[in-house]
Amino acid sequence: MSDALDLAETQLLFAPIEAILMVVDQPVTAQQLAGVLNVSAEDIEHVLEALSAQYAGRSGGREHGFELRRLGGGWRIYSAPRWDCLLYTSDAADDLPCV
Repeated sequence: MSDALDLAETQLLFAPIEAILMVVDQPVTAQQLAGVLNVSAEDIEHVLEALSAQYAGRSGGREHGFELRRLGGGWRIYSAPRWDCLLYTSDAADDLPCV
């Protein structure tokens, strides 16, 4: 896809990218995703930015408990820092300090 993706084309790439990102154990680059999905790396970057905004609630939706971050030249899904207190404390279920 040489021209910029429209909204429908962008959204069609959400699911396959999410499927890949859910199982990787290290960040993946836009070039790696582009090779698998037969789409330009530039288009993949656009989709990743759109997903990141969506998960963070910046595109009009709700904030999620996870986020898509660029790290070390690649992208990966991580739990949102807001919820770290639930993940890294032994008594998180008792008092839910960050809710």
